[in-house]
Amino acid sequence: MSSSSLRVFSPALMFLLVSGCGGSSGSSSSGGGPAAVNITFAPATPTVVTAQIGSGAFTMQTASSSGLSLSLPSGTTTFAVAYVCNPPAATSGSQPVVQPNEYVVEASTEDGTSFQLPCSLGIPGSSPGQTGTLAVNVNASGIPGASNLYFVAENGSNASGWPSTTANASGSFAAPAGNDRVEVFASTSSSGFFGKVLAARAFPNQTVPGSLNGGAAVALGSADEATPEPITYQNIPTGFQPGAAFVSLNMGPTSYLLEDATTQYDALPATAMVSGDYYTLTGDAIRALPANGAPQTPPIAEVAVTVNSTSGGPMTFNLPAPWIYAGPTPATWPTFDFSGYTGFAGQSGVYDTGTLTWTTGAGLDNYSVSISASANYLRGATSLTVPDLSGLQGFLSPPGSGTQVTWVAKIFQDSNGYMQPAQPNSTVPSVLNEGGYNEP
Repeated sequence: MSSSSLRVFSPALMFLLVSGCGGSSGSSSSGGGPAAVNITFAPATPTVVTAQIGSGAFTMQTASSSGLSLSLPSGTTTFAVAYVCNPPAATSGSQPVVQPNEYVVEASTEDGTSFQLPCSLGIPGSSPGQTGTLAVNVNASGIPGASNLYFVAENGSNASGWPSTTANASGSFAAPAGNDRVEVFASTSSSGFFGKVLAARAFPNQTVPGSLNGGAAVALGSADEATPEPITYQNIPTGFQPGAAFVSLNMGPTSYLLEDATTQYDALPATAMVSGDYYTLTGDAIRALPANGAPQTPPIAEVAVTVNSTSGGPMTFNLPAPWIYAGPTPATWPTFDFSGYTGFAGQSGVYDTGTLTWTTGAGLDNYSVSISASANYLRGATSLTVPDLSGLQGFLSPPGSGTQVTWVAKIFQDSNGYMQPAQPNSTVPSVLNEGGYNEP
């Protein structure tokens, strides 16, 4: 079977993080001596990259698997990096489907000099790199309600996944060659994101090519079962209602979505965890729809908190104050207005994002442009204008007139810092508004 899966994904894909070019505040400002800025991309390497130093012009860059380095002259503290990530080719029937994602990230050396920028593969998947074959023989029929098994094998930055549609799996799949960590999940479903994981066990130091557990059969039992833990939502804004809590297990370069929970989630046993693992839990509340189907502007407003936790105990989501925004004025490349929100005032790691998505080709081809800027870059400015990079080779042209465009505007306060890798025991509150318009 294929080594790809809809449930294995990089932690960088957990958020619509990226955005930004807009606001005149991103100009050069006085500072110290020359600065070197180092940028890595995860989980993929962009197909094209361009960069802007201070208020200069965008110039094409070459990014490698090790990233990109920029040199800022004395007196310049701001920069922008724009890039395009193309997912692997896909088809719907006989028709090819493209899903390019364009990102622009604006930052300041006040945010740091090393950044990790997301490069989405379009749909969550896996990248096994140099592969071998891993044979498995696992039985989860002793887990009440289990109907499927899922296997994740990872080694360094490479990972692969393999689903079984039964609770008793005997077979093999392509896995990264070498010394792998292998995780086995038993769930109610192996299709899509929303199966519920009931049990799991970790197998470190597995040799690939080879056989799981040295070739001995594995039977998941009561010691591998998950334990229900309560979820509490605090500070739910008036007119909002609790939404859902997405729970995933982060295992180094990959993450696995355990369940879409509400008032409780299932914490994994010690047998499923290895050193460095942690949970990511995102809880939200969404503005309730008006009575009698009355129109609402914007259609969606959300408050949320993402918690990265090494503990599997009870979870409390302290939700931020809400933000209500009617959305950008329709334009070829619109401007997002983030004025008026003070919920994260005086805190570090604050940044604004705006994202546009649209489809073409009978709704099969999906395009995305995201813009992001840190508070240090904006220096008090409250708007972001999507930059027109269509004149640069490999960057996206705007949607055609009349195309339905979905917009998302979001403000984050990330305790990890701006565009930094997620860390255990950290929190990321956010506020979001979403709507749509027809391209002029």
